[in-house]
Amino acid sequence: MLGGNDLYIAVSTGKKISKIDITDPIPTTATEFISGFTGRPYGLLLHGNDLYVSEFSSGDLSKIDIAAPSPTLTTVSLSLIVSMYPNPADGYVKTLGVTEAVNFKIFNVLGVEIFSGKISDSQQIDTKILTQGIYYLELENIKTMRFIKKK
Repeated sequence: MLGGNDLYIAVSTGKKISKIDITDPIPTTATEFISGFTGRPYGLLLHGNDLYVSEFSSGDLSKIDIAAPSPTLTTVSLSLIVSMYPNPADGYVKTLGVTEAVNFKIFNVLGVEIFSGKISDSQQIDTKILTQGIYYLELENIKTMRFIKKK
């Protein structure tokens, strides 16, 4: 990932980020920029002065201010991401990543609430009463996800 005059490189075997100064006539020497990742860094994205690093095997996303005199890692666990499966659904849907019981609502494409309840992580929501079509599962204060109900 190119940032200013530096090329940032994820070094997954060393769990670190190295950099190379591209203004060097022969840019061959990489220096360690930052280490201390819990997983193996593999995906880099630079936005302004913030370098985002996705970590394979730990499920973390780290952010580093590359302009800081002493860069440090700020890490967010990607396990906080909530998902739903199966989609398309046949007789049920389940959520993953819900850390405590939350209220849910199911809406049709017209925005009409079909039913509601309370759900915890990996519990099933029965969709047998739904006809074939597109629906929305709203998890209170978390997110809304679209799913398709099969026959």
